[in-house]
Amino acid sequence: MLELTTTSTLKIWADTRWDSRFKSIDSIKCNYSAVLLALQDLINDGGGRAVDAKGLIIVMKDSMFIMPLFILCCLLGPIKILSDQLKGVCTDLGSAQTLIETICEQLTVMRDENSFKVLYQQAIIFGDKNVGHRDYITTEEDFRISMYLPTIDCMLVELKERFSCHNLRIATSVAALSPVNEKFLDIEILEPLIDHLSLERNAIHNEISVIKPMIKDTKLSTIMDILNELKPMKQAFPSTVALIKGAIKFPVASVVCERSFSRMKLIKNYARNSMGDERLSDLSVLAIEREFDIDFEK
Repeated sequence: MLELTTTSTLKIWADTRWDSRFKSIDSIKCNYSAVLLALQDLINDGGGRAVDAKGLIIVMKDSMFIMPLFILCCLLGPIKILSDQLKGVCTDLGSAQTLIETICEQLTVMRDENSFKVLYQQAIIFGDKNVGHRDYITTEEDFRISMYLPTIDCMLVELKERFSCHNLRIATSVAALSPVNEKFLDIEILEPLIDHLSLERNAIHNEISVIKPMIKDTKLSTIMDILNELKPMKQAFPSTVALIKGAIKFPVASVVCERSFSRMKLIKNYARNSMGDERLSDLSVLAIEREFDIDFEK
C-alpha cells in the first residue's frame, strides 16, 4: 500500500464555474507527487488501466504539462478571488468595482518579464524536485511568448469586455451610494447612474442636499442601510429612493440564475416531475432561500 501525502482531493473541472478551474489545477499541483505515485502503482499492477496510467505519467512529467500548470495556477488565482466576490448573493456592482480594477491592474503588471522569470524558476525547481533534472526543449522565452503573455492578454480582453468603461462608470456611481465611500452622495459621481436610469438630475440634487445633513449623525454602512433609512420618507425623496433601488438591482454575475436552475433540477429529479407548477415554484423558493429564518407564526 502506498503512503501518499496529499493536501486536498482532486477536483472536477466545471466548464461554467471559474473557481472550479482554479481548484482543479491547484489540487493537481499540490498533489502532484502523490498522483505520480498512484499512476505508477497502477502501472505496476498491470491490466487495462496500466496503459492509460503510463500515458498519463509520461504527459505529467513533460515540461509542456508542468509549465502550463504553473502559468494557469498563477493567473487563475486572482480570477478566483474576483469570481468568489461576484457570485455572492448580496454583491452589488459598486462593491465589486474596486476589485475589478485591481485585478486588471495586477494582470497588467504580471506581463512584466521579471514576473515570468520568477514563475519559470519555480516551475524548474518543482520539476527537478518531483521528476528529476531534464533538459527543456522549449526555452523560457518560448513559454513566455507562446503561453504566458497570450493567456494574460486573453484574460484582460475578456475582463474589459465584460466590465467596460461605461459599466465601470456606473459601478463608480453605485459605489458613491455606499455610506462608507469617500464620495458618498457626490452628485457629479452619481450622474452616469442618474442618466442610465432616466431620472431627474435637479430633483435628485435638491433631495440629496436635504438628505446629507439629515443622515450625517446616523450609523449607516451599506446601500441597503440608507434605503431602509429613507423608505419611511419615500414621498419626500422619491427620486433618490428610485436611484438607490435601481443601483441595488444591478447584477454583477449570473450566480443567482445558476443557483435557481440548480435547485429546480434537484427538486424535479427527486419529485419525479409529478408536481404542478405552483408547488414547484413554492418548493424552489424554499430551497433557494433555505438560509433565511422563517417565523411561521407571522
